[in-house]
Amino acid sequence: MDLWKEKGWVTVIGVFLAFFMTCVAGVNAENMSKKKPAPEGAVFTIGHSMCITGPASDEAAGLQGARDYLSWMNETHGGIHGVPVKLLWADNKYQVPLALNFYRRWKEKGILCHNTYISGAEVALKDTYAKDKIPCIPSTYAPNQIDPPGWIFNPLCSYADGLAGAGRWFMEQWKKKGETRRVRLCIIYPDNTYGRAPLKAKKFLKHIGIDVVGEFVVPWNPVDTVASMYGAMAKKPDFIYLQHHAGGAAVIFRDMRKAGLLPKTPVIGGWYIMDNTTLKLAPVEGEGVMAVCPYGLPTENTPAVKILVDWHEKKHGTRELESYVYYYPSYIFGILSCEAIKRAYEKVGWPVTGQDVYNALVSLKDYDMGGLTDNISFTGTGPKSRRGSSSIRIIRIHDSKIEPLSDWFSVPLIKVDGSWID
Repeated sequence: MDLWKEKGWVTVIGVFLAFFMTCVAGVNAENMSKKKPAPEGAVFTIGHSMCITGPASDEAAGLQGARDYLSWMNETHGGIHGVPVKLLWADNKYQVPLALNFYRRWKEKGILCHNTYISGAEVALKDTYAKDKIPCIPSTYAPNQIDPPGWIFNPLCSYADGLAGAGRWFMEQWKKKGETRRVRLCIIYPDNTYGRAPLKAKKFLKHIGIDVVGEFVVPWNPVDTVASMYGAMAKKPDFIYLQHHAGGAAVIFRDMRKAGLLPKTPVIGGWYIMDNTTLKLAPVEGEGVMAVCPYGLPTENTPAVKILVDWHEKKHGTRELESYVYYYPSYIFGILSCEAIKRAYEKVGWPVTGQDVYNALVSLKDYDMGGLTDNISFTGTGPKSRRGSSSIRIIRIHDSKIEPLSDWFSVPLIKVDGSWID
């Protein structure tokens, strides 16, 4: 499936969107005239913490993503019906207690949506979001954030869904080669909520013919992982799944080559292992490595990506994002927060509450992301109602560039107990 071609993007899309947005703006303006308007000086506020100076400082690019979307919204659209959107942000240093403290502080300031870049923090806040009636649109995607469903709205599939998708794709390639035996898989990950999240997919993998023959825990900021890589090599895996971040992955790729895993053994990773940061840190070591990816690449000329890159060039003087795999999730947080707040404001007028924003989010159906991701829906029941999109594809590093390797395909939803919904 070619996601973008199936959507029918054509050269006249800009003209069509301009006409469409003008019509919608007229209808919405008429609707707003019947609602109580915001007072002069009012703002809509959202909160976002991420690691800027701590062990996951790759995430710092996420701050720029959220800032850029809100500056685009405020400067080109005048905010939401004339009301600007304000971002409260902080450096949580990848520490759950700090992230929780920032949330509590911002709750008192009236935030309407929240996001952290720590899976453990989102899981810890899950019941609190429901109690406080403040929805979360996260940049992390652990299965237990949405199972059972609550006030956390994952825009994309979970890390466990990603591993399930990687396994399904690998099995298809395996069978095309005429192989009939079961596949041997080693999983490499750091010992935290993010790192362990894909393990929920092991039952699904076993069901489709993949046996996990080894699990290797490596540090979040590794210096030398050669011993672990030799350990993985001894298990004779048919492929490796790596759940890590770009900076750490660069070290692991180097050590995989020392141990003889690369280039002999196929390596597929979660999406945070691969972006332009990886290319800078491991231009040779990462050659041939693959990853599951739920995003359109910055090099693809789709409507949303073009808006994003054009605005980035205007604001920062370059079309190259610092780290798109961290920039995109926070940018998406901005998109979905603003869309939900806009719908809520159009429906109820001023003031808008977190409950109003929640009601708007659960009404999103096939919301067009313009090629940044697949369309997003939060309708229905069960965990699927909190997974906005199920689409991923396989990308790879080839000739020191990141390129698509597969078409887009849907992945099963892996539940907390290891069962799945296909």
